[in-house]
Amino acid sequence: AHSPRAFYDDYTAFVLNLRFERCAYDKTLFRRQTPLGIIYMSMYVDDALVVASTDAAWNELLTEIKQRYTLSSVGDATLHLGLTIDYDRENGVLTLGNTKYIEQLAERFNISLGSKETTPFKAPKTRLYPASVTQETPVGTREQNAYRAGVGSLNWLATTNRPDR
Repeated sequence: AHSPRAFYDDYTAFVLNLRFERCAYDKTLFRRQTPLGIIYMSMYVDDALVVASTDAAWNELLTEIKQRYTLSSVGDATLHLGLTIDYDRENGVLTLGNTKYIEQLAERFNISLGSKETTPFKAPKTRLYPASVTQETPVGTREQNAYRAGVGSLNWLATTNRPDR
């Protein structure tokens, strides 16, 4: 078994050998242009997302990758690094969302997504703590951990991408 980092390094060398160029600003993004089309590949540890401009370019890449690696999933992506992906081919609309991440946050902080609150928000009768904080955690620490976890999670949600839904 290889470590995730060793796999990533090996895979990166492999795709660079396939004439992909690495993005100067995002080391996990690769691009290749051939007479068959343009391919963009995002690689995070051992999870790749590939977008090809033509089926011929996609099939060429798939053949090249299968000569060296075993693929666990091939087809239209519906989830990548926590983002939900929906592609309406008929209308040419690609929709990215954080639905799954938001649902996980709601579960983690015991928040119901079924109700809508108005502003100003009325404080709940019980405090909201992430599941990782237990009653044995000292109160000050528990509150600080919950606050930091909540703010960090919401900050990631607000700044990482701009979801459509």
